[in-house]
Amino acid sequence: MALKVPIFIVVSKVDLCSHGTVERTVRQLARVFKQPGCNKVPMVVLNPDDAVTAAQQFAQSACITPIFTLSSVSGESLDLLKVFLNILPPLSNSKEQEDLMQQLTEFQVDEIYSVPDVGTVVGGTLYSGVCREGERLVVGPTEDGRFLRLKVDSIQRNRSACRVLKAGQAATLALGNFDRSLLRKGPQSSMQLSKIQLRT
Repeated sequence: MALKVPIFIVVSKVDLCSHGTVERTVRQLARVFKQPGCNKVPMVVLNPDDAVTAAQQFAQSACITPIFTLSSVSGESLDLLKVFLNILPPLSNSKEQEDLMQQLTEFQVDEIYSVPDVGTVVGGTLYSGVCREGERLVVGPTEDGRFLRLKVDSIQRNRSACRVLKAGQAATLALGNFDRSLLRKGPQSSMQLSKIQLRT
């Protein structure tokens, strides 16, 4: 809320408590959101029409805060959450994404791992351009100001193999035996992968 990021609430496991307990929890949430400093407008989603309205208003105003009460066990109200998520518009329109894809490849590294039999793996978001499996990139700047060449061995999104990564998408990139100590992460000192033209 401090960052003014739009949020929605999912109260789960409603099958484990009474209807009165669920209602009391929702009332408490609504009271918190209405307090000074929050400036949120809680909207309890009870039917498909509510889900559609919530998605439309959520996309237009960061103040609207949909609240869902559901159970993953019984499936209660799970369909309402699916309707809401399916109607939400993408963060950027197709024209904006197309423009970003035309720019140089830039991938911000948020996480760095070492995976057995895979090697160094970085997780993050592709801010611009397109990144393909097998592509050769440069990474940098390192702490001493250098840019180092590397190869993207494989890409995974949502734990599934992916051959092409587009601007705006988050993924993990396997970098093989690239020395992870040369990588940095974080918003201020993040590594970026930038495409270069390699001459043969």
